Amino acid sequence: MADPEDMGRVGLESDLSGADLAGADLHNNILHGVNLSGADLAKANLSKADLRDADLTRAYLYDADLSGADLTRATLAGACLHGTDLTGADLTGADLSCITLLGDYARHAESDYHAFGYIRSSLPKFTRANLSGVNLTGADLTDGDAESGINLTGVNLTGADLTDVNLHRANLSGADLTGAKLHGANLHRAELHRANLSGADLTGADLSKAALAVTFADRSSFTYGDLPWDKLVGANLHKANLAGADLTGANLYKANLTGADLTDAKLYGARLHYADLTGAITDGAVGLHLGNVARRPEDS
Repeated sequence: MADPEDMGRVGLESDLSGADLAGADLHNNILHGVNLSGADLAKANLSKADLRDADLTRAYLYDADLSGADLTRATLAGACLHGTDLTGADLTGADLSCITLLGDYARHAESDYHAFGYIRSSLPKFTRANLSGVNLTGADLTDGDAESGINLTGVNLTGADLTDVNLHRANLSGADLTGAKLHGANLHRAELHRANLSGADLTGADLSKAALAVTFADRSSFTYGDLPWDKLVGANLHKANLAGADLTGANLYKANLTGADLTDAKLYGARLHYADLTGAITDGAVGLHLGNVARRPEDS
């Protein structure tokens, strides 16, 4: 096992791949560009550490403390983030593709079971974390059959690549997903209240039973997405791409659909009372008739 006290300020491009640093106290350490791929950092204290450009590929970060750490452009592809604390961490441009919340954590999980009588949630903590531009392609951010998903409330995910990510039951309330790529993402039962989806690509995403009330989705693309049409009350879908969408029975009461593309959309029985469709493209749309759209209050 590497001795943390002998490490001091590890130099750029130092190689600690595969090192046993379980439980090490590395808080405030400068680990800029260090190779920590495959390292065992279970329960290590890396709070406020400088890990910019570090390689943490397949690193074992079970219960590690990375709160306030700078992980700008760091690579954590395939890393185990079971119970990892990333509160307030800066993950701008980081690669978290294919991260796992499970991994081979049996030896640590077993000790936790004896200490607490149960295995604690595997979900990492991202409270106040900056994940702008992060790559989470193919990541599974679920905790088995847990009643609640990962908490990403208010997290900055602007421009993040969330292609095929599993965010089942995730809480993304107030999250900024401007320009995010959510192609094929699983957002089943996700909480997206007041989330900003401006310019996001949700093509093929599953948002069934998600809560989207008052969500801001300016210029977003929902083409072929599986959407919770009964929960779009007050949603801002300005210039959203809804071409070919099946909106049968949708509840879009007071929704903002200005400039939205509803080409070939099915709107049979849709509730569009007080919805604003100014400038919406409705070529080929079926089921849309004046009875669906009541005048806006300001037009009364």
